[in-house]
Amino acid sequence: TRVAAQSGGPEHARAGTLPPYTGRLLRWSFAVAVVPPIALIVALAAKSLYLLTFVHVICGGTWTGFDLFMGLVLTGVRERHGVRSVHAEASDPHPVVGG
Repeated sequence: TRVAAQSGGPEHARAGTLPPYTGRLLRWSFAVAVVPPIALIVALAAKSLYLLTFVHVICGGTWTGFDLFMGLVLTGVRERHGVRSVHAEASDPHPVVGG
């Protein structure tokens, strides 16, 4: 918008545009999602129990790391911003209706 441009704000402040780092982030996300299945296919095609075990351990450790990060770090961020979890909403005996 004109106000963001005049105030020296970032160019991505316009509605409908993404920050400049989003493209790199999406490429890395795609790589993280594609590499484990490809490694599994390679391990199965090579008929190598050692490689299959390696892929299993590395992917399992990565999954556990992501899970711990989501649980330990992002839960605190979410709670500081006032976002309630699905479990808290489901167990609330007095939900706010229309609020």
